[in-house]
This record gives sequence, C-alpha cells and structure tokens, in this order.
Amino acid sequence: MHNLFTFLRPYSSRSLYQRTAIVFSVTAALTLFSPSVLQAEESESEPREAEVTKEDDTWTARIDGEAVYSGENMIEAVQAAVNGLTPERDWKETVHVKDSGTVTDEGANEDIIAIHLASYTVLDFHGNTIEVAGRDNNAIIPVRAQDVQHIEVRNLKVTGNPRFGIFMKGCEDVTMAEIHLSLGETERTDQRGGAGIRTEGGDRPWSGHWNRNYVLDNIFVEDTRGHGVELWRTDGLQVTTITTRNTGYAGVLLNQTRNARIGLVEAYRANYGGGYAGFRTANDAGPNIEVDKVIAIECGRGVFTVSGSHGITIHEVEIIGSSGHGMLIEDTENFTVNGGSITDTGAEGVRITSRRLGQGPGSDHHPASNVTIQNLRISGCPWGIRETLPRTNNNRIVNNDLRGNQNCIEIQGEGTVAENNRCD
Repeated sequence: MHNLFTFLRPYSSRSLYQRTAIVFSVTAALTLFSPSVLQAEESESEPREAEVTKEDDTWTARIDGEAVYSGENMIEAVQAAVNGLTPERDWKETVHVKDSGTVTDEGANEDIIAIHLASYTVLDFHGNTIEVAGRDNNAIIPVRAQDVQHIEVRNLKVTGNPRFGIFMKGCEDVTMAEIHLSLGETERTDQRGGAGIRTEGGDRPWSGHWNRNYVLDNIFVEDTRGHGVELWRTDGLQVTTITTRNTGYAGVLLNQTRNARIGLVEAYRANYGGGYAGFRTANDAGPNIEVDKVIAIECGRGVFTVSGSHGITIHEVEIIGSSGHGMLIEDTENFTVNGGSITDTGAEGVRITSRRLGQGPGSDHHPASNVTIQNLRISGCPWGIRETLPRTNNNRIVNNDLRGNQNCIEIQGEGTVAENNRCD
C-alpha cells in the first residue's frame, strides 16, 4: 500500500530525480506499446515467397525453401504453395510457378479442378503453360477465385479445352497481366475450351457481390467455344489491350459493368455468321464506359450494344467485313462513337433501333436515344446509317462520309438530327 500511495503522490511534490524517473518510465512504456513499434515488430518477418517446380514427373512446392508438397499433380502443388502462405495476412505474397505442366480430370474427386486463390496472393507463372489435356473438360478451370481481394495472376499461358481459362466471382482489387489463352486448334467450336476469362456476381451472374477494381493488362484469347472475355457485375475496370481470335461468341462482352476505361479491343472472327460482336455491351452495362479503339475484323458484328446499355463512348472504330452489322445500337442511350471506318459489312454499316415493349426475353429497356454517330467513313455496306423505330428518338448523326454504299442514310426517330453527312 505504501508503494501505491507513493506513486500517487502529486508530481510537483517529488524530487527532481523522481520526476525524471517517472518521465523516463512513462515515455518508455508509451514507446513500447505505440502502433509504430507494434507494427514494426509485426513486420519483422519478410513476406513469404513460394516456388513451384517440376523435375521429371515430380512437382515440388517450397515456401522459403522448405518443401510443402511433392507429387505428380501440378494443380495440387500450386494449391499447396498458395495454402502455405501466411494466414490471414493483409499484405501480398507471391507464388512463382517455374515450369509448365499438364492437367487432366482423371481420378478427380472434386466437381471443379482449379487453383483457388486466397486474398493478398500473387500467382506468377513466368510465361509457363497449363495444358488441359483430353476432351470435354468441363470440370477444369486452371485459375479460380471467389470472394477474395487483392489478387494478381501474371504471365500465364493456358492451352487445351478447360471450362474457363480464368474465373472470378465477387472479387475485388484484381490484376490479370500478360495472359495468353489458346483453347483449341480445331475448326469445330464444340471441341474447344469454353471461354477465356469470366467474372460473375453471386449465385447468379447478375446478383450478389460486385466485382470491383479490375485491371486487365495485355490479354490474348483465341479459339474458344464461347466468349473471349466476359465480365458480369464489375464496377471499376482498366484495360490496356484485349486481343481475341476465332471466338465462338463475342470477343469482349461487358454485362452489367460500369466505370470502365479501355484502351484497345482487337477482335478477329468473333462469332462470324452469328449475332455476337467483336465488342458487345449488354444487360444494363454502363455508365462511364470509355474505349479508345475497337478493331473488329470479320466478326458477326463489329460493335453491338443492347438491353439497357448506357453511358458509353468509343473514340474510334475500325470494322471490316462483318457478316452482319458494322455497329448495331439497340435499346441503348447516351452512346457516342467519335470516328473511324466501317467497310464491307453484310448488313447496315450502323443500325440504330429499339425493340417494342414486351418484345424479347428479360425486362423492357429504354429505347435507343441520345446516340451520337459522328465522323465515320462507311463504305461497301447495304446502308451507310439506318435509324428505325419503334421508340427510337433524339439521336445525332453528323459529319459522316457515307459514299460508296447501296443506300446512304435513313432517319425515322422523332427529334433525331442528321447534318453534314455526305452521300453519293
């Protein structure tokens, strides 16, 4: 008790020596338990590094040099490396995959065969390949993530015919960089892989948790049965370049996606002879979608916006040889294309239209309105630009060179302005 009362004595009644001792003790205690010191102690250990290698037929996963897996299965080796990183971390740690390998579904006990990413994980394949062997591999998705954040997939090649090359569901802060997906070399689309990259929301693609803040940097997809890149329910997207070749459906498809900044979409033979496009938006995509350039060569359509798309700007198009429309703008509002060229299409160079209320599947959408088509050079098409009803209204078609088409321009919408367009 004496010690307690001694400590509680007024500070001013103490000697200089006692005052100095108290100040030193309190300062030391505060320093010891300060957030900066605690953080420094917590961060004394370096982030873990994992490495996955193959020698002969044996895969080995090591974390900081210590083996955590040895066996014949590439997916299991990479998964062991992912699982062995620091648990419950809030900083990124990296798995380096140093060799290529083959994946099959033989002897699988799981519905989905995949590398499942955890939050704060970087998966770097260093240009190596996952080959999906066999046919009809609907159970194989080489890289998959669900409800995680701060993840990266880099320098990956996938060949063969998986269900998807990469699949993400309800994830945030995602980077995919230098991805090359070649999912079938056959002309028969039914024998190719399903799709390249796909994101979804919850139990249904359009519901549940939004995907947020995605970066797609230099993506290449070819020879798919389905879409090249299809994003559902994604808020925040940055794209440098997406290149697609010979996709069964769309090259790039944005569903219910908003706040997107895209550099280049380049598609060759996306659904040629069908209704999908090199670049397509649908299912209430928008607003704030901005694309620098779309190149679409021999696609079903070059650009197709539909079903409530809104708030979209494409600065330049280069569309050649579409089996159908060069551009079909349907049930879309606040859409602008600022220039470029459209040549040799099977249907109109640009068609602007709206469906009747109650027509088609799904809910009714707003009509095509506030659409601006300007500074285009269109030639070799049945029509240069054609606007049709019902409900289409208040669009702007200005400063387009429409010489060299079978028909020049047709305007039907109320309030639509067509000025300074050049015909034969």
